[in-house]
Amino acid sequence: MTRTKIAGLLSALALLASLPLTVALAQGAPYLVVGSAMLDDEPAMMGTMVVAMVGEDKVGEGAVFNDRGQYRLQITGGNQGDTVMISLMMGEGDEAMEYMAMTDEDVIIGAPGAAMMADLMASTDPAGTRAVATMRPATEVFQELVDRLVLVWYLDGATQTWSFYDPDPEVAAFNTLVEVSSGDVVSVVLSAGDTVEFQGYTLYAGRNPICLN
Repeated sequence: MTRTKIAGLLSALALLASLPLTVALAQGAPYLVVGSAMLDDEPAMMGTMVVAMVGEDKVGEGAVFNDRGQYRLQITGGNQGDTVMISLMMGEGDEAMEYMAMTDEDVIIGAPGAAMMADLMASTDPAGTRAVATMRPATEVFQELVDRLVLVWYLDGATQTWSFYDPDPEVAAFNTLVEVSSGDVVSVVLSAGDTVEFQGYTLYAGRNPICLN
């Protein structure tokens, strides 16, 4: 056997030997979620914990790492295809406060070693602090979006429950979000089309987390 053939055989064997390790490394890698986190319409403080849950199971965590609210979240639990709920946690021990976050798109666990971007928005205001004097009908607040509006979601900061507003008159009786207030963090879902300017925000097709004026 010539030296050339021997060298080629050794190279092939080395490549084959490396494959199981490569696969093992990929399978053991976390699913990465990165983006920006906003709390009360301001960048979340550096060190704010970002926690991922699937049901009642914690599947990963990360933290805000700069003063722009940017975070890294490593998901090491759950199963591929699971939808993840994300919350921001400030403080430690008995004084820790947790706030469920809205995301600009659903966070679904993907392949090990893969990554996605998701911007987060949360509010520290409990439901009881909503400014009653500024409450307005949802139909009035969102009327300028009527041609593109699909749905509006609101997260109650105290009870961590969701309510919704659908502009379709045929389902108006089913709406659970009837009035909104300045400072409410909502997720505005638009149909496909060009960007829309609304309350100082540029809205895109799909989900848009914003804080109402």
